[in-house]
Amino acid sequence: MGVIATGKILIAAACLVAAGAMASNSQKAPADEGIEPTVFPLNLPDVRWVVITENAQRTAPDVDTDLRCDRFAVTQREIATFVRRAQGVSAQDAMHMLNWTPCLASGRVGFVDGRTGRWSVNLSRKGWLLMDDGQEIHMYCPECRLAGQRLP
Repeated sequence: MGVIATGKILIAAACLVAAGAMASNSQKAPADEGIEPTVFPLNLPDVRWVVITENAQRTAPDVDTDLRCDRFAVTQREIATFVRRAQGVSAQDAMHMLNWTPCLASGRVGFVDGRTGRWSVNLSRKGWLLMDDGQEIHMYCPECRLAGQRLP
C-alpha cells in the first residue's frame, strides 16, 4: 500500500471517529442539566435561637405570579435545621448556579458561641447569613424541608 493510500485511510478513520463523537454528543443532556455547585462544610456552632422577622414574603411582585409565596411560611425549627444542615457555596455559585425564587423568609439567629447575625432563605433552599462581625456566608441545603415543602 502506498503513502497516499495510507494517508487516505487515516483521514477516513479520523472522519469516522469525529462523526461518532458528534453523534454521541448529540444524545447527551444539555451541559447545564444536573450541575450542582461546589459545596463545603460550614462548621457553624449550634443554633441557640432564631427570630423570624419576615415570613412568606414576595420580593418581586411581577415575577412568577402563579407561585404562592404566602404559603412559604417557615418555622423557627425549620430555620435552625436549615442552618445546621446547609453547606457553604461561593457567592459566584450562589448567584449563577442556584435557583432564585421571589419567595423569601428572613430574620436573626444566635449561636451557642455568642455570635449573632441576619439570615434569609428562599423557596429553592438557598440561604444567606450576614454575621454581625461582617462575615457573609452563602448556604445551600437541597435536602432541607422548608414550610413543609407545600409548594411545587
